Amino acid sequence: MKIINKTKNSVLAENIIFRRSFFELMSGLIPYKIKNRYLYDIFKTHKFNKKDAMVFKVRYYEAIHTLFMSFSISIVLTDRNLRVIEKSRMKPFTFYIPKKSYSYLIEMIGSKFSKVDIGDELLFIH
Repeated sequence: MKIINKTKNSVLAENIIFRRSFFELMSGLIPYKIKNRYLYDIFKTHKFNKKDAMVFKVRYYEAIHTLFMSFSISIVLTDRNLRVIEKSRMKPFTFYIPKKSYSYLIEMIGSKFSKVDIGDELLFIH
C-alpha cells in the first residue's frame, strides 16, 4: 500500500505500516531503527527506511512523542478526508502537542517534511 500526495502528484511512501492494536499504538516507531545510533538500538529488530510510513487511525486528540527513538521523523496530521491540517518535524526524545484535532497521524523519515504542505490531499492506494 502507498501514500500518494494527490495535490502534488507524488509518492510519499511505498510501504505503509498500519498500527491498530493497543500495544502497536503505544509503541509506534520505538521498535524501529535506521541504524545502530544508541546502545539500546541493538535490541530493535525492525528497520525503517525512506520508503516507509507508519499510519495511526486516531480515536481522540492526543500528544505525540519520540521517546526512545533513535532518528528524527516528520509527522503529518490529517482530517478524516486525508487533507493535511498540520505537520511538524520531531527529533528523538521530544513531545508535540497538536493545535487541532485530527483523524490520522502519519510518521515518516524526517526528509519527507518538504514533500507535503498544509491543505494537500493524500490518498492510500494498493
